[in-house]
Amino acid sequence: MAVTYRPGNPVFLFVHGLGGCRRHFEGAFSSLCGNDFGIISVDLLGFGDSEHFRVLPEKILPIQIRALSELLSAYRVSEITLVLHSLSTALLPAIIKEKSWPKIKRIVFIEGDILKCQLTWSKQLVQMEDRKFIDYIKKFGLNAVQALRLQLRTFHDKKLIESWAACFTTLDIYALKHMAKECFELVDLGIVLDTVNRLDIPCEYLYGEGNHVAKSLPEAIHCSGFHLSPILSSGHYPMLDNPDETYLLIFQNNNNG
Repeated sequence: MAVTYRPGNPVFLFVHGLGGCRRHFEGAFSSLCGNDFGIISVDLLGFGDSEHFRVLPEKILPIQIRALSELLSAYRVSEITLVLHSLSTALLPAIIKEKSWPKIKRIVFIEGDILKCQLTWSKQLVQMEDRKFIDYIKKFGLNAVQALRLQLRTFHDKKLIESWAACFTTLDIYALKHMAKECFELVDLGIVLDTVNRLDIPCEYLYGEGNHVAKSLPEAIHCSGFHLSPILSSGHYPMLDNPDETYLLIFQNNNNG
């Protein structure tokens, strides 16, 4: 499992979604708010620079959880703040059950998929025949990257967007499709709330102001104990669109929590 690591305390584990890679979190390492913090950012197996599956297993998620557990053990981490983007939220119930994991001090969802209504478009994709699915994902990736390139403001933006483009050239698309199906079965607001409330873990939900689906979330979880924070001038990837505000909320709130 490919990883970018910086020692420090407290420790933050950043886990990307199914359309991402660890390079999406490069801004965490350069954020002035988190200078003294430990940061672990990973490429899940089949994504980014991590190895691909030679043969697809029956279930991918348990293998991802075990690989993450071994990684944290290797770094001798005893306590973490867990930061999950998009569909990586589906890993949470299994993570909580994993006895070998370090204590989870706090959970931050970035545009986390916790409502079934968020997945209508994605579910239609994974029902496609494999060849059509692969062609669509490649075309989607290229179009999205091209659109983002037109919005570039600084060299830092360019570096991030090009790294986002790179994740589509290294992606194990077959693994993506099968893992997505597993995630869809686990995305459920009730399961997420039951998991975190039972363990009394502080949770925050950061969502892009420009994401019309995410803007409906406050109505769905306003009584759940989640702390909700919109990220201005951003969509589904606020850590790329507005990294300063995203990491300010992640790191600063850890001090306040």
